[in-house]
Amino acid sequence: MTMTNKILTVTLNPSVDILYCTDTFEIGNVHRVAKVSKTAGGKGLNVSNVADILGLNVTATGFLGGPNGEFIKSLLEESGITRDFVDVPMNTRNCINIASGGSHTELLEESDTVPFEYAEVLLRKIEQYDDIDFAVISGSLAAGIPVSIYGDIIRRLNDKKIKVIVDVNADILKEVLKEDIEIFMIKPNREEAAALFRDEPVRPHGVEHLIVSLGADGLECFNSSGRFKVSVPQEEVKNTVGSGDASVAGFIHGYSAGGLTQALQSMAAAGTANAVQETTGYIDINDYHNLLKKVSVRKV
Repeated sequence: MTMTNKILTVTLNPSVDILYCTDTFEIGNVHRVAKVSKTAGGKGLNVSNVADILGLNVTATGFLGGPNGEFIKSLLEESGITRDFVDVPMNTRNCINIASGGSHTELLEESDTVPFEYAEVLLRKIEQYDDIDFAVISGSLAAGIPVSIYGDIIRRLNDKKIKVIVDVNADILKEVLKEDIEIFMIKPNREEAAALFRDEPVRPHGVEHLIVSLGADGLECFNSSGRFKVSVPQEEVKNTVGSGDASVAGFIHGYSAGGLTQALQSMAAAGTANAVQETTGYIDINDYHNLLKKVSVRKV
């Protein structure tokens, strides 16, 4: 059943994610692909997919264009996710993930340049959302769109008292955190946290929850109540791509249902549930509920 909480995902550089599964992979050789899957990709759309599986009411926005953009729209329509994208004249990119022998090789296309006029259209669209509880802004920027758009979007969401989650790389996050804005949660991984903080992670001004993803070592959360350590179940991993996005969806699902502790438990379970699947940005709901029982949260 769909939960009453409504979330908005903003994907500024979406893609068609193509997964090729092969028995072996060697550069320079010809390979027959045993399995192919194509999914709606980009970090925000991965969040959308998992949030939808968890029963959240999802609206997805961002930039889409060309045949790939239409393909992504069709996938979202099949899932029942509300689509409210800005249509651009350039074709949305592809991203390729080659899975072989337990390892993954990613080939990420750069996007074509999106004229700034389309950024202004997106900002006007953002101003129209009045009944959203959480907004997730995640992933990279399409070429041609300035990094300042993150602050522009967040200020509009702040005006509407919407809880904003930002999941972007360290270079972009550094710029975002210079803005006079309020952010409900940021989620750098271990390497990104090392780039952001000289020593121990410190919750930045304006950020309510700083959560550092530590891979197999779990999560750490820093907020005004203190520091929390979250375990993650040790399972056989098939594909970690999209696990961070799944964990964001899990955080919202848990927070909506029961507050911070449940959010952290759900975050760890959803991220792990994605990792045990071959498909990017996907969880099996039964895996999620089973993994949820194995997560522990303790205050440090």
